[in-house]
Amino acid sequence: DVERVAELREAVALEAYYQSYQDKRELVADLLFEDGGNLAAHVSEQFREKLETEVETATANVVTEAVDGVEFDVLDTDGYTHRYDFPPTPLLLDDLHRRRANGEAHATVGIGTDELYIRTSEGVSVRDVAERAAELAPAADVTTAGLREGKIEFLSGERDAVEDAVVAAVAEAF
Repeated sequence: DVERVAELREAVALEAYYQSYQDKRELVADLLFEDGGNLAAHVSEQFREKLETEVETATANVVTEAVDGVEFDVLDTDGYTHRYDFPPTPLLLDDLHRRRANGEAHATVGIGTDELYIRTSEGVSVRDVAERAAELAPAADVTTAGLREGKIEFLSGERDAVEDAVVAAVAEAF
């Protein structure tokens, strides 16, 4: 049943997030092996509600710009995400990107004080983007921090320079 699998995925994702703060192994075991459907459905609904609330906030605060034929959605993750609450920034940006990418050249950038996440509609290399951004913003000490997460780190205080450099590098990569 597709709906049941989706509920389990969402419920386990939410509980796995909270697992990093408190031991939730018994709850995850209950979800997977002893649940008749009600617990997973309830936790899955919490997942959807929390994600939807954050996506609505993020969508209202995205700055959209076009650079060299690529549409960019840029979100201030310090101002419009909850760093220590669900959903984590990468999950929020994944969902936001899926909703807003329209099949054209599109990138979603979430930028904080000293880290940045990239999502693109094309197979853009985060490592290549970070290397090019480091050339464009040499004082920022730009480095790839997580290829899977699409994460780049940089020095605090260099946010504006890094945002400009990453947007330029991503546009070049398309």
